[in-house]
Amino acid sequence: MLNVKAGNLAIQIKSVAGNEGIIVEVVKFLGDGIQYINGQPWGYYGAENLWYIRNTRPVKSRLGKMVIDGAVPDAWLRPVSGLPDVDEEETERDNEKEKENV
Repeated sequence: MLNVKAGNLAIQIKSVAGNEGIIVEVVKFLGDGIQYINGQPWGYYGAENLWYIRNTRPVKSRLGKMVIDGAVPDAWLRPVSGLPDVDEEETERDNEKEKENV
């Protein structure tokens, strides 16, 4: 089972470039190993369950370049929790309105 899904905000808990603790947007599941996006290679040889992610600010890559996106293994990501999904909020509001009308 994967830790995150596309659309999640996640915290990066491990990094080879010192980026532990940053918040990222999980954009797209890449699969295993090296994948190509717009002709550019993303990922790590031997890595499993890679996600294409976006950072909120430039961070250092494993190659020492400043980047705003990259590939991160699922095992290195944890979803940011504590904020309800919009659908959950709307459902709760609708349920409260129904209770008031009874």
